Amino acid sequence: MTEQSHRFVSVGALPDATAVGRLLEEAHGRFRDVTDGRPSSVYPALERADPALFGICIAAVTGSVLTAGDADTLFPIMSVAKPFTFALVCDAIGPDAARAALGANATGLPFNSVEAVERAAGGRTNPLVNS
Repeated sequence: MTEQSHRFVSVGALPDATAVGRLLEEAHGRFRDVTDGRPSSVYPALERADPALFGICIAAVTGSVLTAGDADTLFPIMSVAKPFTFALVCDAIGPDAARAALGANATGLPFNSVEAVERAAGGRTNPLVNS
């Protein structure tokens, strides 16, 4: 791992792998049969996702990976990636510069509303909004 890439890695540690694995399986067992909701039809990739699949994956900074359920299945992550991308931007240029360049205000609008961009100065709005 290079010095450059190391700055993006947590230096924390998970508890004992056996305990984490047990909690992971417990969480999977507790929530695997939840059938509330339905896949979003906003994006074709989400609409095609099989709602019966459910997987959890935890990756430790040591490189160990623990999984439960359908964790080896590819899932569309869509907006789940946004906080991680924003964190990388904040790490690269600093949170103040990120806020100045990108904006960070909540819109109070539906996630897929274009109104946020239309009414924002210069078209900048919260980077977590699907503009």
